[in-house]
Amino acid sequence: MDNNRSATKGFAVLSAAGIINKILSVVYVPVLIQIIGGLGYGIYSAGYKVYAFIYIVTNSGFPIGISKLQAELIAQDNYRDARRSFKLISRIMAVYGLIMAVLTVVFAGPVTRAIHYDDSYLVILALSPTMFFSAISSSYRGFFNGSSNMRPTAISQVIEQFLNVVLSILFAYILKPYGIVWACAGATVGTTIGSLGSAVFLK
Repeated sequence: MDNNRSATKGFAVLSAAGIINKILSVVYVPVLIQIIGGLGYGIYSAGYKVYAFIYIVTNSGFPIGISKLQAELIAQDNYRDARRSFKLISRIMAVYGLIMAVLTVVFAGPVTRAIHYDDSYLVILALSPTMFFSAISSSYRGFFNGSSNMRPTAISQVIEQFLNVVLSILFAYILKPYGIVWACAGATVGTTIGSLGSAVFLK
């Protein structure tokens, strides 16, 4: 009964966070387009698609795997191994995220030239640190979810999205006088700082 109640409460918390994030997203895109225009949004979108692909490679499946491992060890009352395994995994994820961030920087130029969107170079560079911060967040989210504590994950998602929306719009507006390419790069600052804020909160 307690497990079912906990699962239901966790689902409700994550659902509420998802709704808040959707509302923020609805506000974000039209405002951003007003600032950087259609051409700027094309540059932004091209860079963001590259980022999204690398992000999925970096984080896909890890939170679920960590969550499952934690849940199994906790179910066996093996709290010591649960803590030890999480410490090991979180360190591995941090190193992995750092490597992916460096690779993103290294290959940003060749990738943007390959897709014929050279102006998206700064967009990808500005997003590269997100690989490191998101890897850290993923490990902690998996840990908390495996412990049947969904609240930290939900709050971190809202913090991340809020910072993303507010700071991306702000920096796009601030950097617009320097040119559309810089404005597009500014539109990604919120994503990077948002992922940092999420990692700091979870840690």
